[in-house]
Amino acid sequence: MITRPRADRPAACSARTAAAARKDYIARDDAVALLLRIATTPGAHGIYNVASGEATANATVAALLGEVAGVTVQLPQDAPAWDFAPIATQRVRDEF
Repeated sequence: MITRPRADRPAACSARTAAAARKDYIARDDAVALLLRIATTPGAHGIYNVASGEATANATVAALLGEVAGVTVQLPQDAPAWDFAPIATQRVRDEF
């Protein structure tokens, strides 16, 4: 998890997991659009995973934050390196 920077240091934050930790991230607009399609279109199932289907490392997220927003992300060496498997999204992609 990345904590918000303090008001007096807006260009920095720190992660609570290691650089190698991987999680599934999805853009807000993509999630909202998919949820709207699921809510308004009849589907064959009642439960769908709303995710990107890709596990992204903290190091990649930190590099993007640096490039796009100029934010420095501290990635502690001794933090846990959680490695979540990619979330299965085939069902939602097939139906919506």
